[in-house]
Amino acid sequence: MAPDVTQARPLGGTTLEVTFADGAIRHIDIAALARPEGVFADLHRPGFIASVRVNPDTGTIEWPSGADLSPESLYQTGKLVRPGTNTAA
Repeated sequence: MAPDVTQARPLGGTTLEVTFADGAIRHIDIAALARPEGVFADLHRPGFIASVRVNPDTGTIEWPSGADLSPESLYQTGKLVRPGTNTAA
């Protein structure tokens, strides 16, 4: 089980810097995780990624469209910038 997301910061385009409760930080291309259809279609619109927010109740990121991604998917994806206290990556 991955640690909760504590912060998400847009880096431009479709990339976010995501910080996890264990201190890990990853740069994640959200468009690479989500197909451009259904609830994820808006994630491929220019600028929409920046409307991201962290939901403290679910421990992950979400958007006004209702799209969200699991902390597990986020934790195992993207470029590791800083390892967390419990990560082997």
